[in-house]
Amino acid sequence: MASLQAPLTIISDNGSGSHPFQPPAATWFDEDPLHFVALEARPRSYGDGASSIGDDHAFRSSVISGVMSIDSTVYTNSSTGYSIKGKEGDDEDPSEIVKYEAFGLPKDDTSDKNNDGMDDSRHVLSAFDAAKKAAQDNLRTLCTEISVSFPLPWKLATIEMASPSILDDDDTCATDPTVMESRRIPILAKFSPKMSNGMRFLAMQYTPTMVRIATVEGEDPTIANRSVNKRPSFRKISSSDIDGDYSANRNHWTIDLSYHAHPITSKPEQMPGFGGSARNLFSKKKEEGVNPDITSIIGGGILWSARGVSDDRITSLDLIVVATTSVIVYNINITKKQLIKTQIFPHDMAASFWYESTTRTLVIGSYKASRNPNNGGDEHPLSRSSMSLFSEESQGQDESSKDTSFPSAVMEMKTLFFSKTSSIVEKLPKFSIGTLREEEAKDEDEHHELMLLSGDFNASEEKLQQGEDSESSIVLPTEIFLLKLYGSVYCIELGSMGSGQGIGFTKLDREGGCIHVRHQKFEALKGTKIDDVESMISVGVLDNLLCIFSKKNETTYFIDVADIFSDDQRLFRESVERFDPDMHDESLSFLAPRYFLDTSGQGMLYEVGLSLPLLLPNVPPTACIIPFLMRRNVPKATIRTHIMGRFTSLIKKRDMPSLMKWIGVIVDRYSKSADGLKFDFESTVSLLSRSSLTSLNDMKDADVSSTVGDIMVPLSCGQVLTQTEMLQMIFLPHAVLAIKKGDDSLLRFVSSFSVRYFVELERRSLTPSIALQCLVVALLWRTGENAELTSFLSTWQTQWTITRRRRQMDLPTKTGMYFDNPGAVPYAEILFKIAVEGIVDKASVRCDPSATRQLISYATTILLGCGATSLAVKCLLSAGRLNDAINVCSKKIRPNKVPVVPEETSFAGGTSSKDFFRAAVSNARKQSSVSERCKTFYLLHCFLQQWDPSALEMDSRQVKVSRRKASLAHMQRPSFRGLDDYDTMMVKQSVLAHDFPRFPDELFGGKESACCLKLRAMFGYVQNVK
Repeated sequence: MASLQAPLTIISDNGSGSHPFQPPAATWFDEDPLHFVALEARPRSYGDGASSIGDDHAFRSSVISGVMSIDSTVYTNSSTGYSIKGKEGDDEDPSEIVKYEAFGLPKDDTSDKNNDGMDDSRHVLSAFDAAKKAAQDNLRTLCTEISVSFPLPWKLATIEMASPSILDDDDTCATDPTVMESRRIPILAKFSPKMSNGMRFLAMQYTPTMVRIATVEGEDPTIANRSVNKRPSFRKISSSDIDGDYSANRNHWTIDLSYHAHPITSKPEQMPGFGGSARNLFSKKKEEGVNPDITSIIGGGILWSARGVSDDRITSLDLIVVATTSVIVYNINITKKQLIKTQIFPHDMAASFWYESTTRTLVIGSYKASRNPNNGGDEHPLSRSSMSLFSEESQGQDESSKDTSFPSAVMEMKTLFFSKTSSIVEKLPKFSIGTLREEEAKDEDEHHELMLLSGDFNASEEKLQQGEDSESSIVLPTEIFLLKLYGSVYCIELGSMGSGQGIGFTKLDREGGCIHVRHQKFEALKGTKIDDVESMISVGVLDNLLCIFSKKNETTYFIDVADIFSDDQRLFRESVERFDPDMHDESLSFLAPRYFLDTSGQGMLYEVGLSLPLLLPNVPPTACIIPFLMRRNVPKATIRTHIMGRFTSLIKKRDMPSLMKWIGVIVDRYSKSADGLKFDFESTVSLLSRSSLTSLNDMKDADVSSTVGDIMVPLSCGQVLTQTEMLQMIFLPHAVLAIKKGDDSLLRFVSSFSVRYFVELERRSLTPSIALQCLVVALLWRTGENAELTSFLSTWQTQWTITRRRRQMDLPTKTGMYFDNPGAVPYAEILFKIAVEGIVDKASVRCDPSATRQLISYATTILLGCGATSLAVKCLLSAGRLNDAINVCSKKIRPNKVPVVPEETSFAGGTSSKDFFRAAVSNARKQSSVSERCKTFYLLHCFLQQWDPSALEMDSRQVKVSRRKASLAHMQRPSFRGLDDYDTMMVKQSVLAHDFPRFPDELFGGKESACCLKLRAMFGYVQNVK
């Protein structure tokens, strides 16, 4: 929680109440929850104690409480029966009403925002100026979340100050100084979450040891309404002036560690009775973790921890006080209306602490005592156990015999995890920060001098201390940050390697009960003192990225811890630098985790988002940032657009080494996604037609920006690129672009790229999708890569054959899902289509006949393995592979399966006798000799006698016969015949002859040749129609 140096003037939209909130005396920014806490200023008091309530511009002043700002005599007088006025026996303390409010951001503005939709104004103005302009056009005010008024004792509510002397006009004498009453400002004020029963509390720290907890809401709502709407009175009041129900129902508790750690209950308008209790000033109680002489609250060490079923149902509330010697946990017992100390966790004298509110992670840092190596012994200076800088073990020793208690570079960290549902507090093993910090020698001579000093046991202790201890090597609390990134908590150390170099990352693994440490080279802040005011180093989080804001360098540095902790050396690990002077203006103050407060003018508050279009140009084009992009909290279409753009730039440069590095990273992550594998297995059938590259008119190329909008990938696939996305974003658009432009060089590059991606999948025992296999075949087919295509097809055909045979024997198969794939049959049909397609574009070169035969054989194997025998025969016949079709059918013919009744014979479409005969005619036309044609028809006749003998049986049917007997030359000329030129007569010939009436006489030497007459008779064609 940050205390703002200058009180902010809060402009709220609070319309409730007749008296709006006045300009505050103090303002705090609370990160948990995200709101501003403000204490209303006290108008000028007059001599009678009355206030000028009606004057909104009344003079106001305030004093922040400091060390011993509330003297211990206050407690002594109050507890022994003396009031502030000194009247013995009067136990009523004068009090005053104070008012606190909390102002939050509009509810719809508190989410992470990414400015990828920024308009073109960013090209004219800077990024931050454009964002400011857009924000100022739609200003929104803070909304009032909490507004409470309650009484406090006079000594806690106000402070008396002597105003400066006022000189007369003649400058000869001055009036007596007057006493002015002003609002006393706590060091810290923090509201608790609201419990399910409506109760809320406010913790106010007034001194380094004293905290007061006030009940500000709950139990009696009429009191809350009355206290908020009623204008507070700025006069001294006693307990009789306060509603009795308020005091009865809303007790206050006070904790003062200078006495003991137990809370004292008092009425709201009274001071606590420390002196009257058993634990009084004269018997300060020492207990484990609490020493009244040295224990104090670390700055900001007042935390609330709510527990319950959910965030909306809070059933228990803990107050956590982080002190220099321990962490003390108090629980508010609603039933008994008490604040009870429940747990205490002692630790060494702490220098600072860090708290991450969403995960309830608390880390306490304690310096280790530095051991002088000149005292003898081989123990390393940093190997000594942690010691308090004010350890009681050193008390009573002679000052001359004490070691210098100067903190070393190491800070020991203790971690506590608080639960959201129970009182159990988990711990992690202690770890150290600053272990890699070393002092750099100014020159070589000084380096040797230090070595000699360390080896000379007679060297003076002062010189050795000067050589080893350096202020620059000390890890400071301002260099350590505790942040939540990607759901895990990280302890960040800036300058982990000394002199501002390096960043140390310590991942606090709560589930594993361990820590993970990484150190990253980072020289951007080399030589910079992190705690220097002029450097103005701030650290925040934007979209799970670590952001380092340097006003001195006018640069923002973005670091992704996910890549830092990855063991994959191919990933881009460097910081991304964004130079933007306007964002680092002196008037801007950073408020964690992602807000900038403009202290000039009206004090605008800006929420900063991550803009990928502005960030990515600062990344090298060859850097592998695909996982980085996939982790961003932006729409998937935006991510795909950026990924496609980076791939396109490398493809244009023909940078295969960089692309292969990217592909290796993508496939490694894809192999771990079960949902991605399942999605590709089931959903790539729709891409088969496009992957065949046979229908280019309906396909989009890489120049079309809407390509990524057609991709529909479920969210369950996670942060991986599926095969479907690779096809639609990378391979298909660039392949289509190359074909349309006739760029054979680009087409060959895309072909090689897709094959390498295919091989990377197989290396990891992953099954390439059907659509990817189809695209690889189509690209190899179009680029004329005969040897590679044949090898590819032969290998996969062998795998399919082995899989089919093992499945028939009920043996387990590694590739058993091939035949279960719903796209296997359409894939085989597409392969037949590719094999018979005629290529006419300029970028493509067709493969030779051997590759064609291998392609058809591979497609046939797939269809047979899937049980689609009829479809295989049909495709073979359409491709003119008559002998292959006959061989497939011959293996399926069984004598006992031949139907007895011809009428019951039925064949699948494309596998009838007529289809076989048509394929035979087509093949015969391609053959050069009559003997080859006769052989083909003779083989067909033998096959049909077994496959479909009914096709060769004679059948009498009505046939139209031409009456005109013209010559062959006359028949070839176009003519118009009337209906009376034909006659109908009964003709007896085979069923096949009726279905395919025209026999190809010209292929066998004419109708009168002996070969032709013989073949016509074999197939049942009539010789002459009389």
